[in-house]
Amino acid sequence: MKKIRYKLKSNNISVFTGAYIEKNNKSYNSLFFLNEEKVLYTKNHLIPFGEYTPKWAYYLKAFLPIIHKDNLHVTTKENKIFNFKNINISASICFELIFPSELRKRNANSNILVHISDLGWFDKSWAEKYLLQNARVRAMESQKPMIYSVNHGNSAFINKFGQITSDKGITIEKIVIPQKGKTLWENYGNFTTLFLILINLIILILTRIQCAKYIKI
Repeated sequence: MKKIRYKLKSNNISVFTGAYIEKNNKSYNSLFFLNEEKVLYTKNHLIPFGEYTPKWAYYLKAFLPIIHKDNLHVTTKENKIFNFKNINISASICFELIFPSELRKRNANSNILVHISDLGWFDKSWAEKYLLQNARVRAMESQKPMIYSVNHGNSAFINKFGQITSDKGITIEKIVIPQKGKTLWENYGNFTTLFLILINLIILILTRIQCAKYIKI
């Protein structure tokens, strides 16, 4: 590992990667900085029966299939946003991407979004495309670019409009421009969606009333 860190430093290369981290006899699903072996973010939303067994199900554990990693933990010590070269980065791991309400506030205070996933166990199912589409929506919600990295399927660079700008090849390169500011969604959450639905309903009702004056229904 020392040789790897030396080569990275000598070539001015920074590497972020994901792996299971063992600390104080506990396992964590983490994103870390390989150059310094520094944990930057630990997954907070674990998958039941995949990454941990709920307490109420321990009585049934003998009847459940054996899962390699069903003892993962969460931690509140790491900041959900980390800073790299004066750029605030909001990270998410695996299925955390499909919970926008949990990501909303941290994405609002970031400049770039980063997502990593182990999709090898999906075996080319619809879930690969589904997660990528969720990544595009998260980028649009926050108007921030996303670096989407997976070990199965297509990794991608996604711009702030949710458009995939690069997703081909074993190695992909792209200049990512950090963004500032907060969107209506990041400020008000689901109230923004409800407000827009209400406005559309009012317009629909008014249009219906206006048309009824000239057309006999």
